[in-house]
Amino acid sequence: MGYSELAPLEKKETDHEYDDLRKIFEAARTGADLVQRLLAFSRKAESKQRPINLNHTVEQARKILRRTIPKMIPD
Repeated sequence: MGYSELAPLEKKETDHEYDDLRKIFEAARTGADLVQRLLAFSRKAESKQRPINLNHTVEQARKILRRTIPKMIPD
């Protein structure tokens, strides 16, 4: 995650690689968050509750589902 966060700093926002690098960082952050939630679930430990942006969460799920559900199934 560290390198994926630092890499865009060396690029301008107008560079075509910039968006790809930001997507890589977002994917890494999402993966790290998922791992943390899985570890908390497996330990059955108390977890810190925090407010979330439900719209953002639904949008992230939509992006994942769009890539994994066959294209023959309409949106």
